[in-house]
Parts: sequence; C-alpha cells; structure tokens
Amino acid sequence: MSLASAALDAAPGGRQRLSYARVDVLPGPAGPVLLELEATDCFLFLAYAAQASIDRLAEHFARQVVRQR
Repeated sequence: MSLASAALDAAPGGRQRLSYARVDVLPGPAGPVLLELEATDCFLFLAYAAQASIDRLAEHFARQVVRQR
C-alpha cells in the first residue's frame, strides 16, 4: 500500500468520508515521507471554473448532505 493510500485510510471515517483530499509526500532516506494531508481546500478557484464543473461540485456536495441524514 502506498503512503498516500495509507494516509487517506487514516483520515477520520476513512477515505470514503472525504469529498476532497490532497496528499503531499517528499522523498526520504527510507522512502516517501508524508508532508501534508489536506482534506479541505478553502479556495477551489471557483471563479475560474467552468459552470459545468461548479454544477458537478454542487451536486456532489448536495448528495453528501442527503447521505449524512
């Protein structure tokens, strides 16, 4: 299993609870080292996104909200 996969699985609730994630790793002397697991992004560049992309994101979040009830 890769370090990135292990980091995602270690997130509270597991990777299936994440709507967004970015795993940053650096090479280390004994293999990759986790630099950052980002599970939220406060700026998604929505001002530059195509409307279809914004619509897909909104639909995704709406499905997550309904699923949590």
